[in-house]
Amino acid sequence: MARRKSKAKPRTRSKPKLNLLDLGVSLIIANSVSTNVTGLGLRNFLFAGTQFANTSEAGRVMDMSGSNWNDNVTLKELLGGAQINPTQNRTETPGQQLMENLKTNAIPLVVTVVGIPVAVKFGKRFLQKPILTPVNKMLKMSGLGVKV
Repeated sequence: MARRKSKAKPRTRSKPKLNLLDLGVSLIIANSVSTNVTGLGLRNFLFAGTQFANTSEAGRVMDMSGSNWNDNVTLKELLGGAQINPTQNRTETPGQQLMENLKTNAIPLVVTVVGIPVAVKFGKRFLQKPILTPVNKMLKMSGLGVKV
């Protein structure tokens, strides 16, 4: 008798793992963009005026120096359209200040956004065998859904 053709069983795919290295690169790039465009780090930009940031709602950095105004723009200012630093009689809108910060910090922004992923790609290639492979094996054995 001829052998019957059986349907192939569908493969069960495992859930994609969270790559910690890619997550770290994304956070570094987001912080660089935020710092170079708004004048504030990502945390201070998002949470200005709350207990999670050391920045007031109007972009004032609470430091010990005499002049604590750094031409910063917060998320609250962008959403509300508030003027930046009305105490110094400045008439720039948040959008104008963003453009000024972008023109001033264009080169560091491009270097970071292009350079960090390239450096991580080459670093990952050179460190794959000696460091990353054993770490990924340990993470897989621990049952965590992450990899490096």
